[in-house]
Amino acid sequence: MDRVDPDLRHIFLCHAWDDRQGAAKELNDLLVTRGVSVWFSENDIGLGEPFLRAIDKGLVKSRIGIVLVTP
Repeated sequence: MDRVDPDLRHIFLCHAWDDRQGAAKELNDLLVTRGVSVWFSENDIGLGEPFLRAIDKGLVKSRIGIVLVTP
């Protein structure tokens, strides 16, 4: 029987640092309310965790990536 990895996500949400509490959070919240699992830095990088390592792990465990581009 196959085990499902709880860290797998539908989407990796890539965004600018300045968007993390604005547009990126809004998009994350919208997707989550629709049942989409999202890797979002604000939720998935723990305190003291190496930033780039966490991003690499998130990319590997996501089916697709979305790049949010804002002005």
